[in-house]
Amino acid sequence: MSSGPIALLLAGGGEGAHTFLGLPYPFWQTLNLLGFLGLLVWLLRKPLVQFFENRRTQVAESLARAEADRDRAEAVAKEVGERLTRIEAEIEAMRRNALEQARAEESEIEARAAEEAARISARTAAELDARVRTARNDLTAYAADLAVELARELVAKNVTPDDEKRLVAEGVKNLAGEGR
Repeated sequence: MSSGPIALLLAGGGEGAHTFLGLPYPFWQTLNLLGFLGLLVWLLRKPLVQFFENRRTQVAESLARAEADRDRAEAVAKEVGERLTRIEAEIEAMRRNALEQARAEESEIEARAAEEAARISARTAAELDARVRTARNDLTAYAADLAVELARELVAKNVTPDDEKRLVAEGVKNLAGEGR
């Protein structure tokens, strides 16, 4: 006799071996297990196929969503990068504009300062000219007063009472001659 599980299943009638319909119980148990598994596969085949198909669909959808999310994230990243580039360009343009405005303002301030200095210089020159004229007039008046004083002194020293009478008479005669 050959040894093995099948031989044991087919062997019958030994002591301690129980049989059913002439076949040992392990044979029936194995047949029962195979029948149960076959029935289980037959009953669960559609739900399992449907479950795995649904799962495959879910995984495919998840992959598609992930792909779309990745594409959107890349688009957003690209847009943000472009915005940053534009903002940096705008900042640089603002910086250059501010420098140009500062230079223009500096030039304008320098021009106004030069104009103000010229006005102050002209005003100072005019004021100095006015003071010089006033000083000349004062000096001329002082010189005239001094000349009159000297003339008086000279007249007082050199004019005699007879000269005074003659001068008064000539003055009256001139006044009388002009009055006519």
